[in-house]
Amino acid sequence: MLSDLEAIKHQVLLVSTDQPPSKVVIRTLGYLESVSTVEVASDADYRLAECDALLTLARNALAKGANAIVGLRKTHAHYDQPGSQWRVSRVIYSGTAAVVT
Repeated sequence: MLSDLEAIKHQVLLVSTDQPPSKVVIRTLGYLESVSTVEVASDADYRLAECDALLTLARNALAKGANAIVGLRKTHAHYDQPGSQWRVSRVIYSGTAAVVT
């Protein structure tokens, strides 16, 4: 999964700012959000969940015809796992799909 994420980063620019440095936003294509499918209960799970959510977000951007995601944000959703005493999390990435030059 990590190698897939590294490969897709060459196709989709990921920036937390609304205006990428040295780039011009030509068109915005809409808001995107991706929730990890991995439930986080450890540090290793967290890294896997981050990759999962970010990879899905980037793939969704490509499917819309974007070559960038601007305003990239990461949040978390915490909840009690059913039938367990453990509290788990999911990683959520969001941003705006855009075409930049």
